[in-house]
Amino acid sequence: MLKKFIAVSLVSATVILPATGAFASEGITDRVVSSGPDVQITTQPGSDVVTIMSTTWQVDASSNFRKTPSPTGEYIGSHYAGDLVNGNETRVVNGVTWVNVYSYKFQQWGWIQASYLVEYG
Repeated sequence: MLKKFIAVSLVSATVILPATGAFASEGITDRVVSSGPDVQITTQPGSDVVTIMSTTWQVDASSNFRKTPSPTGEYIGSHYAGDLVNGNETRVVNGVTWVNVYSYKFQQWGWIQASYLVEYG
């Protein structure tokens, strides 16, 4: 049973939908292939170019890294000026904008107030 599950999973994971040729829609300039809280992948018809849209942020002042977008959310740790994080999902809570980011320092996802972040690069 496990071997069948693994085989079906591998086949399912390797299915690719063509974005060019007879399957491409006219007039479409980009096609979203996959999207998540940190990355949006798009392709352009007639091209083998794949664009991955994610933002790298640099922390510009000491800030708290939290599990939820709230000043009372569970505290994970602190980031300091110069630390880099990645992500692009934002949420406004009580008038404060938070960014959901992956922290390499803590090896997990969490939230930082947008006022402590500057787009990097």
